[in-house]
Amino acid sequence: MRIGITEQGDGGISYDKAIQRAQLLKTDGNIIITKHPSCLLDKDIPDNTIIHCTITGLGPDCVEGDGTSIIEPNVEDMDSAIGAYDMLLTRYGPERVVLRIDPIFPIGNMYKFGEQVLVRTKEVLDNSSSLYEGEPPIKIGRVRISFLDLYPHVKKRLSVVKELDDLSKLPMHASLRIRLMILDRLQANIPDNEIEVCGEPGMTCVGCVSERDLKAMGLVPEIPPKEANIRRGCHCLAMKTELLSGKHPCSSGCLYCYWKDLD
Repeated sequence: MRIGITEQGDGGISYDKAIQRAQLLKTDGNIIITKHPSCLLDKDIPDNTIIHCTITGLGPDCVEGDGTSIIEPNVEDMDSAIGAYDMLLTRYGPERVVLRIDPIFPIGNMYKFGEQVLVRTKEVLDNSSSLYEGEPPIKIGRVRISFLDLYPHVKKRLSVVKELDDLSKLPMHASLRIRLMILDRLQANIPDNEIEVCGEPGMTCVGCVSERDLKAMGLVPEIPPKEANIRRGCHCLAMKTELLSGKHPCSSGCLYCYWKDLD
């Protein structure tokens, strides 16, 4: 069994390319990760495909408040992204459309941008209930989070933001105490959902490709699947395979991108 995923680029911007690659590889299912969920609204998403709508609250109209963002300069603005998430959630259901808050900045009050995403998403879903002929409002489905990984090249890029100077003093991962505190704060906003944590040392984590995902894709592994053990804290199943090949920052231009800049 083979599951495609878009971690070396944006799966919304490059959706057609990713699906073509999936067809070539004859994948059994796919996971499309994107900071541009509106790009998927005019696509016919196959039944075996899961969408991760990545909305951090760090994009335009969120950080500087003037319609720009140094941290995520070219991503979709939060309200537009949440509106697209709402439409995709309605169309494909809560198991196949995941709200992904990744990364969360574990410094000062920066983590509150993640809380803002949850609060605003709940407001949008509640207010859109009138579109469904008196049906109860759709609730937030699956939520995945991960925290900022402070690679040396990431620290160098973020040093241009004065408010983030203290990041240079932190190790690769923030302290477990701080990460657990932030998880508790986020979880309090959606007590009926258990937030999935991605790739965090010391925390209970669920891989981006998990048995829950296989079930959502309508797949059943023939034998108990093995984990890939790609990096510390990663619990993705070994059947994961990349659909994009851009080992460099994509057009979103996020300062924290774990890919190094092209020379």
